[in-house]
This record gives sequence, structure tokens and C-alpha cells, in this order.
Amino acid sequence: MSDLVEFYKSLPALARNVIAGLVIAALPIAGALYLRQHLLSDATRVPTIMLTQYQEAAKHIAETPEVVKVFDDVRGREEVRYYSSDGCSAISLTRSGLNVTWFVQDLSRLQLPKFAQAHATLEPAAWAQGRCYPAPQQHPPPPPTWMATTMQQCLVRIDYQWADGCHGHVFQNPCTGAWSAFYWDSCVH
Repeated sequence: MSDLVEFYKSLPALARNVIAGLVIAALPIAGALYLRQHLLSDATRVPTIMLTQYQEAAKHIAETPEVVKVFDDVRGREEVRYYSSDGCSAISLTRSGLNVTWFVQDLSRLQLPKFAQAHATLEPAAWAQGRCYPAPQQHPPPPPTWMATTMQQCLVRIDYQWADGCHGHVFQNPCTGAWSAFYWDSCVH
């Protein structure tokens, strides 16, 4: 270390000033890189879809929604809360002590693709009290009976009941033709 100090002192004044200037200029850059690497990388990153959910919850926290109970029995509770300020709905499912709420923007204002043939299955089998098929189209015949319930102008719930006792539902927006995922309510397999 002392050799480095001696070398620095032996340099002309101009060279020492240039080196000092470079060191002073490099300090903020090194500090910024350190902060980025060590502090900001430890920050909690929220996926975009969850950020949207947090923003919707914050936006509607002070509102009193119109509540439609879908069911409230031994299976649990499902309700849809409609917020008239922007047409947003919150679907709440409570089963086996687990409470999940998902905000859905006003489907009449969104340009969503039409899902005419297949719906993704989001409902875990444990919630549906049995082993469910991955998609309702895979359930063996005969085809289910169904009943549509209008919940609001652009939101319809369609319940499907199979002869063996399995049943589930889906939401549809008749204003845009958009469909939600399929939710199993009960499976007997």
C-alpha cells in the first residue's frame, strides 16, 4: 500500500488532479450500482396481474357495493359485489376457511376474445369436494342441463348440472360475448 502512495506522490500535479477527478466522478456511479444490485433487488416485486388486483381493491375500499349472494351453505360462500362507479365486480369465494376475492373489470368496456368452445378450469378439485375433470367438456355424457341467471345487464351466471351430480358454473358477458373460466362447484368422481 505504501508503494502505491509513494507512486501517487511522485506523479506530476496535473496527473494527480486527473486521477482525483476520476475517483470523485466514479463514486456516485459506484454507489448507484451498489444500490441497484443490493437494495433494489431485495424489493418485493409484484406481478402485473396482482398489481391490478391491489389497485382495484384500493379504488373500491370506500364504496358500498351491491352484493349478490350466489350461495352460502355447507360448501362455503360465493358472492359477487358490483361497484357502480366503474362497473367493476369482485367475485369472492370462501371454502374450507380459504377466502379468495378477484376483481373483474367491467367486461362491457373491455375488448376480450370470445371463448366459444373451451374454458380453462381454475377451480381446484379440493374446493369442489371431489376429483374434477380438467375441463367440463371432458365430463362423460350425457350433456349437462343448464340454467342462466342474469346478475346485471352485462353479467350472466350459467350453472351446469350433470346427471351424476357434478355441477359448476361460468360467467358470461352477453354485451361483448366474453366468457369467464369454468368453476366446479361439486364433483362426485
